[in-house]
Amino acid sequence: MKKRTGIFAIIIAILLLGVGYAAMSGQALHVNDAKATVKVDDSNFNVIFRNETTFSKTGAGEIEFVRTDDHNVTFTLTGFTKRGDTAVITLPFRNDSDTLQAVLENATVTNSDGNYFRVTAEPLAETVLGEKGQADEGANLVITVEAIKTPVENDVTTTITATLNANPKN
Repeated sequence: MKKRTGIFAIIIAILLLGVGYAAMSGQALHVNDAKATVKVDDSNFNVIFRNETTFSKTGAGEIEFVRTDDHNVTFTLTGFTKRGDTAVITLPFRNDSDTLQAVLENATVTNSDGNYFRVTAEPLAETVLGEKGQADEGANLVITVEAIKTPVENDVTTTITATLNANPKN
């Protein structure tokens, strides 16, 4: 009889465990309308020109820089005397963004006198800058200005404007 009671107790225990498992596994957890939002904030992304600008030249010539804001630089080039005189301007810039990388496009460069001066900029397209403080946070925009004609009557001056073009990358 004791044997039967023990077997009967084991069978009841197994049945209770099965029923308990079925009851527990049939429960569903519902979370309705839960949302998390990260907003775009333009102040998180900033690629800026640095103040250290250098230039080299062949022949005569003077250059005057005006940094109109962090993203635009204007300079006036005067004093070239003959065709072939050149100036190479190096404009350093950096990614000042704490949490975003920057993917560059070619800079926008304008020249006010295409009759006497040819202006070229080294391509920047697809250059990736690291976040602020990383070793790869900066690069240089290198612009070459060349006199393509020798003036014969009046001095000739050109004004060149450079604008950085970058997109954020996370």
